[in-house]
Amino acid sequence: MYPATYSFWRCFIRLVVLFMVLLFIPVGSIPDCSSAQSCIEGTEGHYVEPWPTIEVNGEERTYRLYIPTCRDPARQRPLVIFIHGLCGQAEQQAGLTGLTALAEREDFILVYAESSYKSGIFIGPCTVDEAGNPKWWGVGPQTDEELEYFRKVIDQVKDSYQVDEQRIYGIGHSNGGHMIYQLANDMSETFAALASFAGAPFLLQEEYSPQRQIPFVLVQGTADEMVDPALVEGYKEEIRAFNNAADETIYYSIDSGDSLDRKSTRLNSSHTDISRMPSSA
Repeated sequence: MYPATYSFWRCFIRLVVLFMVLLFIPVGSIPDCSSAQSCIEGTEGHYVEPWPTIEVNGEERTYRLYIPTCRDPARQRPLVIFIHGLCGQAEQQAGLTGLTALAEREDFILVYAESSYKSGIFIGPCTVDEAGNPKWWGVGPQTDEELEYFRKVIDQVKDSYQVDEQRIYGIGHSNGGHMIYQLANDMSETFAALASFAGAPFLLQEEYSPQRQIPFVLVQGTADEMVDPALVEGYKEEIRAFNNAADETIYYSIDSGDSLDRKSTRLNSSHTDISRMPSSA
């Protein structure tokens, strides 16, 4: 059970996902190539067990997959991928974000992506492997490997379930938000829209140059000491310039502090947190 202090951010992140799923729907840009079988009407919502696996660069990778109750066997459902931050894990995010309940209610397939243990970065207390390496998304130095992971995850889900290929969405927090920028650059033809919470593109190796204009939601705390709000602000302008339309890029600047009429966020280790709010909110 998570305390009531988590409620604001859980609601906020669910609202952003719902906003993307309902409004950002490209028309005719992605062909329907699905060969998956229809679901069986009445099948209850469930996490897929055991966890699905794929192979990336010789390593077995996994992800947490939730399939909502089958109400209409002919329906192709949207796919939402949530990408955790540094030291995060898929199972943990399922509890923190509350997205599973939203997936069940709004009838979309949900993936909680899982990164792998890597050397080269360490911040704060983390679960680590025997070599002391935490889990994180290798944006920059291992970009190709991570892109292969997401392509294979999406392909595997599409092969097994009826996915609306025009409505695939990605949302990430912190290091996962960094990964969102990379997905925009390299997989814009796959995603209908993307959202980054407290993610900055300081590990990207190239300018923002996706294959198409892609709707983008950015959320950033103003007192974040790990991700410079000015950097995110600058990248927002770069994305807007590329999209050539302000309504394709939505930016939420959230004042950090103890309580500002339920619009503030408490910092966890001086970083914008997606789940916690002060008890006074």
